[in-house]
Amino acid sequence: MVIKHLYASGFGRFRDESIRLGPNINIVYGKNESGKSTLHSFLQAMLFGMDQDNQELFQRYQPWDSQVPYGGRIHLEHQGILYRIDRKFHPNPIVR
Repeated sequence: MVIKHLYASGFGRFRDESIRLGPNINIVYGKNESGKSTLHSFLQAMLFGMDQDNQELFQRYQPWDSQVPYGGRIHLEHQGILYRIDRKFHPNPIVR
């Protein structure tokens, strides 16, 4: 699996952020509090979802700007097939 592109509409400090990744190793670096761990949590939440029963974790990554949607999009490629995952994290999901 190759992750090609990340887009956070709103996740913690990220608002309308777009990150393109290369096909090999990508190194994320920066000063303290620059968003490295938030980026990791965003990627984890996009791939595996977010446990909304864990209110502390769910609230920690709510967008700092309440006017943007809580979620994002990821583009990835696996075995030559391109995939797009869109997620919106709502505080009160609709269960059907």
